[in-house]
Amino acid sequence: MEQTSVTSITLMVVVVLLSQRAISHVEGQLQGCDGSVLIDSTPSNTADKDNQFVLGLWGFEVIDSAKARLEEVCKGIVSCADILAFAARDNVHISGGLNYDIPAGRRDGRVSLDSEVIGNLPPPFFNLTQLTQNFASKGFVKIGIDQLIIHYVVERINSPIGITRKGNKKIV
Repeated sequence: MEQTSVTSITLMVVVVLLSQRAISHVEGQLQGCDGSVLIDSTPSNTADKDNQFVLGLWGFEVIDSAKARLEEVCKGIVSCADILAFAARDNVHISGGLNYDIPAGRRDGRVSLDSEVIGNLPPPFFNLTQLTQNFASKGFVKIGIDQLIIHYVVERINSPIGITRKGNKKIV
């Protein structure tokens, strides 16, 4: 796998790692681990991945590529939501973490609303106290909160304000 793909997957950790360890923060907060963060905006709807608070996420082309390859072999069998969860698991393992089993069978979401991001995901300017309160209000326990904050901070370091995504590429 080329370095760009590894980096892209790593930067999606804030979304995908948590899909199995603590129920994906982004997905769990919005539509429940259904891959809805992968849905593109349409002329009549701005999807949650185009919200200003998640523009730091990129690497969607990695998931799109995996989906295209799987569709060639087993059309309509593997969901994007499962691919996202498997990518998270594999990234944890490749990064030196545990290799853990995860069930398959998630259904892809069909709804992705920009309006659901605000109030559910912490904004990038939250401090440690605010992050802790936000995650706790969503039902995460102390250990889960610590992991979320670590990944949230890593995502912020790798995607500082001012860097945005355009066509799934990092633009400075």
